[in-house]
Amino acid sequence: MSRQAIAGALAREDLSGGERLVALALASFADRENRAWPGARAASARAGLGRSRYQQAREQLVRRGLVHVDERRTGRGRASTVSLAFADAGPWWDGG
Repeated sequence: MSRQAIAGALAREDLSGGERLVALALASFADRENRAWPGARAASARAGLGRSRYQQAREQLVRRGLVHVDERRTGRGRASTVSLAFADAGPWWDGG
């Protein structure tokens, strides 16, 4: 779990509900470098979305440049590796 990625997802005001759920689900799988490789089944369950809705929202994050697919894998038991650009870009809450 990357606290930076979770904070980045929560701080963004420009995400739809589905995009926010997917960003938070991906952040919960992320390592310290804000990279994650969850399977679609596990990530969609964690987001509380159906698999097709999860994939649709994730692809929207990819199109917007907030998530980058580093290594796309398909097939049973194979998970794509993604980088969470939203975790590095902020915006950040300053507590004020």
